Amino acid sequence: MILALFVATLVPLVILYIIYTLDLYKTGTFKYVLLCVVCGIAAYLVARQINYELYMHSILKRKEIIRYAAPVIEETLKALVLIYLVRRPNFTYFVDGAIYGFAAGIGFAVVENYEYLAGLQGAGLGLAISRVLSSNLIHASASATIGIAFGLGRFERPLRRVLVMVAGWLMAILLHSIF
Repeated sequence: MILALFVATLVPLVILYIIYTLDLYKTGTFKYVLLCVVCGIAAYLVARQINYELYMHSILKRKEIIRYAAPVIEETLKALVLIYLVRRPNFTYFVDGAIYGFAAGIGFAVVENYEYLAGLQGAGLGLAISRVLSSNLIHASASATIGIAFGLGRFERPLRRVLVMVAGWLMAILLHSIF
């Protein structure tokens, strides 16, 4: 179990670090990357509670939550930190949005990994590796898509800004839902 937790934590964070170091323009700061990871963790905790309440109060069935509600709830919550960061004056390049979004998705996914590993005793290393290669990438990629759209939209006129940002958010939800 310890090896599985190690893989479920270290591999996503190493991938995030590699992506961060490949940012040729270096306009994003590491403290904001860390902020996004923490906000991704918080987004997971809030989304988990919302999804739980939807299920426990028989508002939606489990499959409906997984297919429809969770993608909307999770991508919205992961995007909240991006709304804050994109509005900062030193945000100048859409790649920052991609990295920040990827970081929020990684934070979300790492905590989700822990829950899956704790809930399926004995699955261990195989589950950790499969999640790192699938779910982690979906969460990170979907959030990065939102970050890119927010970054591109930031410099557009008001109507186009909203359209670009909403389109990125909807693409992330669709990607997540298809997965």
